[in-house]
Amino acid sequence: SPVITRIASGAMTTTPDRALRRWIHAEHGRYFAGFADRRVLLEAFHASISHDVAEFAPAIGAPTLLVVAERDTIAPLQAQRALRFPDARLVVVPAVGHLTHYEAPAAVAAAISEFVCGS
Repeated sequence: SPVITRIASGAMTTTPDRALRRWIHAEHGRYFAGFADRRVLLEAFHASISHDVAEFAPAIGAPTLLVVAERDTIAPLQAQRALRFPDARLVVVPAVGHLTHYEAPAAVAAAISEFVCGS
């Protein structure tokens, strides 16, 4: 439903930049409307709420980067700090919500580059 998609998009978007908000909502409208049918959408929804990364974190031995938004209400900072990855680095992106990749792409890219390349 375009209405549900718009409500969810609005709840996740924290930027005050109106042009960026419009672009984010348009992206969500394009991509979240792409489910084959209601059954597939329902399966995706159940998968997203049935499990949590905390269940699997202790078994992930590879170095892991956690990019966390300071104002994320979906995956809050405190919950991310509580994850028990054996080898993880946590980078907090200040003043944004869940959509760090849209709202602070340079900060996210810098964190990834630093993690992967070491500089």
